[in-house]
Amino acid sequence: MGLLDTLRRFSRIAPPQVVELAEEEMSWPSIKARSVSIPTIEPPDLSRDLVLTRPEIVETAALGQPEVVQVDGHPWLPAFEIIDLLDSLARPVAYGTIYIKKEEEVRRRGQSQTKTRVEPFRLSQRLDPKGPKGLDIFELLLPILMPPAATEFLDELLFPEELYPFQRAGVKFLFDNESALLADDMGLGKTVQAITAFRALIRRSLALQALVVCPKSVLTNWMRELNRWAPELVGIRVHGGQQGRRLAWRAYVGKCHVLVTTYETVRQDREAIRGRVFDLVVADEVQRIKNPNTAASRAVRSLSAKRRWGLTGTPLENTLEDMVAVFGFIKPGLFEASEIPYLSPRAVRERARPYVLRRRKEEALPELPDKVVDTKWLELTESQRMAYDRAEREGTARLQQTPGVTVQHVLALIQQLKQVCNFDPDTGESAKADFLLEEFLEEACQDDGKALVISQYVKALEELEKRVQEYKPLVYTGKLSTAQRSRVEEAFSSKDEHKVLLLSLRAGGLGLNLTRANYVLHFDRWWNPAAERQAEDRTHRIGQLKTVFVTRLICQDTIEERIEQLLERKKILFEEVVDELADVTLERVLSEEELFGLFGLTPPRRAYVGPPEAAREPVPQAPAEKRPAIVIKPEEPFSNVVRLRRILRESEEFIWWADLHFHARALEELIETIDPAVVRQVRILSGPANVDERAKRDFARFREEVQRKGITAEWRVLPAFAHDRFIISQNACYNVPPVNSLLRGSYAEILETPNRPPFDDWWAKAAPIEDLP
Repeated sequence: MGLLDTLRRFSRIAPPQVVELAEEEMSWPSIKARSVSIPTIEPPDLSRDLVLTRPEIVETAALGQPEVVQVDGHPWLPAFEIIDLLDSLARPVAYGTIYIKKEEEVRRRGQSQTKTRVEPFRLSQRLDPKGPKGLDIFELLLPILMPPAATEFLDELLFPEELYPFQRAGVKFLFDNESALLADDMGLGKTVQAITAFRALIRRSLALQALVVCPKSVLTNWMRELNRWAPELVGIRVHGGQQGRRLAWRAYVGKCHVLVTTYETVRQDREAIRGRVFDLVVADEVQRIKNPNTAASRAVRSLSAKRRWGLTGTPLENTLEDMVAVFGFIKPGLFEASEIPYLSPRAVRERARPYVLRRRKEEALPELPDKVVDTKWLELTESQRMAYDRAEREGTARLQQTPGVTVQHVLALIQQLKQVCNFDPDTGESAKADFLLEEFLEEACQDDGKALVISQYVKALEELEKRVQEYKPLVYTGKLSTAQRSRVEEAFSSKDEHKVLLLSLRAGGLGLNLTRANYVLHFDRWWNPAAERQAEDRTHRIGQLKTVFVTRLICQDTIEERIEQLLERKKILFEEVVDELADVTLERVLSEEELFGLFGLTPPRRAYVGPPEAAREPVPQAPAEKRPAIVIKPEEPFSNVVRLRRILRESEEFIWWADLHFHARALEELIETIDPAVVRQVRILSGPANVDERAKRDFARFREEVQRKGITAEWRVLPAFAHDRFIISQNACYNVPPVNSLLRGSYAEILETPNRPPFDDWWAKAAPIEDLP
């Protein structure tokens, strides 16, 4: 032992080993990290003279928090939170070079000195090499730089469209109750009601941040509806890889208004969420937690919240245990597990009644039968996204390289991409099929319900047939003979076991009576809404006693979304303008420029086709001037009156004003602006909402006065004709905001449109207001 000690004293010193030490408290700036360099011992080289060497131990201690000096070469303000967040992640981050500045105390041989050094920041290597890539640096910086969520907004509370009366009642119910179960039937807009109620809570400074827990299949739709119905609110989706979720839970509390996540994420991240208190937790499709013994149910019930709302379209009266489990989240303590064996169903319902609002379709929409159309926005699965991006990238390059490319080439690429949106050609994965199985059919086919699933592709229907076998599907396509089609229609209408009819768009467009079903799902979209309406109206016709609920699926960030946006901007009223029997194709709906523009391409120039002596290049025509939108700004007093009167004064020959909610107060503007030398006729078309005895009297006085000037005037009522509103004259047609918005001076835009609505058809179906009771 003595010999070994002697040899150690005279040994050469190899490169030091480094031991990292740190305090338990890991919050800046109190962290104290130390590294100690300890020499290793090697056997002595006895072939040389022994030299006495004194081993040196060097201790380095951090004096304070590091500062971020640069990010990707750009100066950056000191922000220790960045380092704290980065170093806490379990996976590397996709960022450029981040340099940090450190101050350290270095002690060696009893002496100490302070050093400052700048070095690249590196994460700890706690990695799974097969794991997903990390986050972008700007995703990490966003929570730090984003201001706290606000409760004060300058904009007026606007809505993209008017709420139904039953929806307004639902908003009030949620607003007034900290514990609430909104159990409306499917398709009545529970999402919209919840968003609007939370919006009102924020405006009243009664809430700041909400957590929405929903199934994965409707995650994207929640984000879409938030953006549409509450654009002033900041919403963050918490989904995806573990590191992104971990960062979001840690960083976004108090920094956004709405966090949207899934039941599976809440189950997985239960510990990360523990202790965080939300002003509101909304559980969409709350029947997902009706089994109290599942991990997801326990995780959702453990969430801390001041308000708890549940949304469901599925009745919860099936078992007492279902009700108790759901109210374990909505109203903890309302039921005790020990008392369940002694409670009658009536007692459970009576105890829960103050917290439940349930409207059936028949109650919500008394003017049955009606049709409610809803659009669901879905994200492609991971494999679908890869297949889609590859197909679009290669297809666009092919179009660019093809000499003499035509519209047909573009249409072929669109068809290919639309089919990828339905199913991944390699793996068979489908976001749409997942929604169909997990969300739509489960509710549509309960009790005696039946559903139509419509696609333009027979191949897609054949694939769906394999996946929905539990619903005993029938398939109706152009491949069937007349006798076979009749047998399918009869079986679907008369046999309860067949819950689903898979319908080809073209084959199902005519001659069918399918009123046995009142749920319709367009698995993929046709570019002519009139053709879609033909198919879905197989259920919405004489003999239908229920509201028909139509769901349309669109995959976001795909060709489907681009076509939808383009058609929406054009405001084409297909169902009235286009003959229902016409085979309308996309190239007739969109111009060649618009079709090529879907892929960022410019259509090629065509040579003039005519007599040989006249052959020449066509003379380029300047594009038609697009008149800018007329904007009404609340901060500009009377801009509403000025702009409305300008439109009315410029009208020639006639003024037709179509607005479902036309108000008699607008008659004052008409009487002020009409020029009898130019306008000879006034027609007003509205719904019955604002037509009361006072409105009738006001219009009678208006008609009497304009008649003295040689102008005929009439007001007719039609219960439903269009969501858009129009002021039409011989020389122009304007898409205008609601009358009330115009009169109040709310922010709005008035757009001139070349696509005139079928006003004459509406007018022929309408009744004079004098005929109303």
